[in-house]
Amino acid sequence: MKHLPLLASLFGCLSVNTWAQSTVALAPITIDGEANAEPGLNLDQSSGTASRQGLSVRDTPASVAIANRNDIERHGAQNFQDVANTLPGVNASAPPGFGGFVSYRGFTSSQITQMFNGINVSGGLARPVDAWIYDRVELVGGPSSLINGAGSVGGSLNYVTKLATREEQAVEGRVSYGSEDTTETAFGLNHALSEAGADVQHYARVDVSHNTSNGYIDRQERDAWSVAFSLLSDLTPNLSHTLALEYQDEHEDSPYWGTPVLNPKAGELKIDKHNRFNNYNVEDGRYEQRTIWVRSIIDYRINDSTTLRNTLYHLDSQRDYRNLETYQYNADNSAVDRSTAYQVRHQGEQNGNQFEMRHDNTLLGLDTTWSGGFEYKVNQTTNSPLNVKGASTVDPNNFQPGHFYDIRAPARNGSATRPTRSPPKPCSPKTAWH
Repeated sequence: MKHLPLLASLFGCLSVNTWAQSTVALAPITIDGEANAEPGLNLDQSSGTASRQGLSVRDTPASVAIANRNDIERHGAQNFQDVANTLPGVNASAPPGFGGFVSYRGFTSSQITQMFNGINVSGGLARPVDAWIYDRVELVGGPSSLINGAGSVGGSLNYVTKLATREEQAVEGRVSYGSEDTTETAFGLNHALSEAGADVQHYARVDVSHNTSNGYIDRQERDAWSVAFSLLSDLTPNLSHTLALEYQDEHEDSPYWGTPVLNPKAGELKIDKHNRFNNYNVEDGRYEQRTIWVRSIIDYRINDSTTLRNTLYHLDSQRDYRNLETYQYNADNSAVDRSTAYQVRHQGEQNGNQFEMRHDNTLLGLDTTWSGGFEYKVNQTTNSPLNVKGASTVDPNNFQPGHFYDIRAPARNGSATRPTRSPPKPCSPKTAWH
């Protein structure tokens, strides 16, 4: 610190001497760029999750955060849970048996609403689907019943899919390879289908993503496809219609259900680090999900002050589980006892309609915005479970996983139950996850 004044004085002298010797004329520099090219708070963007009145994040009296497409690319997010984890206070994960777990500010489960394109759908879509087809993830903290008609007290997450825009043409793609043989092949195309000046304008967009991974756990392999297609039609200067189709297909072989805890199960729990990557599920253990949903979106501008939007949708999803799920060491930790052979099919269907209206006006000389709407939906889930009594004991240092007792399909031995809204199956408290 004692040398700082001397250094400052020295550089000051050099500067004065150089200025006295010559004058340099610099050419003008012009800088061009987009406002959102660099990461930042983006307080001027709007969030449909936080306000139906088109307010910007800056003007919304709530805790709001948005991860847009630039943020998704910058963080290298592989699925929409990775995107959600970039938002402040959010912890999203997919533990065995509960693929859509989210924690936010100490709130979990039903205290947090997870929506897709502003629609609160059944739990199947809450699994971590590939992020390529999503445009952004929006978060609003606190109760959101007034805005979204959902009773969550902790907050709401909204995953928004890419839709066709009025760009003439846009092409993008990505190919990646990572550890554990993780691969991604994805592309997107937005294209105008009509000639400029035509009475009716059409724009189409398609996004396709294929992901595979072997996982860091033995025998756990994943293969997933995600496809999103949308057609935007400007029927008149004031009326437009968007048809949006989505398809998701995911297969996971021998899903990992945890590592058993060593005995004694008291005080600080411990695992056998030598065998911590063992997969004690059966060879033909399986998780599968297929989801199809269609949205018909109409936007109509009555005048410069009043706009209407109506969204009619249909969702169909099917999930299949076939696993041996519970593992625990015997008394002397020399073998692992496996049990809870569980097979189930969740068949879900949801149909609904959302209508909303926005009106801009003045009241006592002040600008005001009014909004209102309603939603109608019918959600039906049919579960076909099959519990099998049986157990097996394996040597954790050298074992054969075996098969699911030759059970092939729930329809053969299971019986369909009445339509119900069943919560995800809870995980065993004797299992630890890494």
